[in-house]
Amino acid sequence: CRISTSSLSVGAHELIVTLNDGAGYTQAAKYIITYENGMLQILPAGDVDRDGQLSARDVTMMMKAVASNRTLDMLYADVNFDNQLNARDVIALMKNILALLV
Repeated sequence: CRISTSSLSVGAHELIVTLNDGAGYTQAAKYIITYENGMLQILPAGDVDRDGQLSARDVTMMMKAVASNRTLDMLYADVNFDNQLNARDVIALMKNILALLV
């Protein structure tokens, strides 16, 4: 994937990458690209603390937000692309973290 910063406006942008193996298996991943002060940062969806890593801290923050109806930045928190923050996002985040460990 190639990202040209010359046409990228300042702020946060959503990038969804879909992979298809040709045999019917499709996997989608969401990334958030932020561009400010000439710096480009790419974070995976679910990185709600924005430290560049998916971790137990992100899971804890999402679980607390879901349990207390607090809001998080949906751009980072909506892991399963349904425009809602709920237990499905927490589960999707945990699956993504486990996939990184394998």
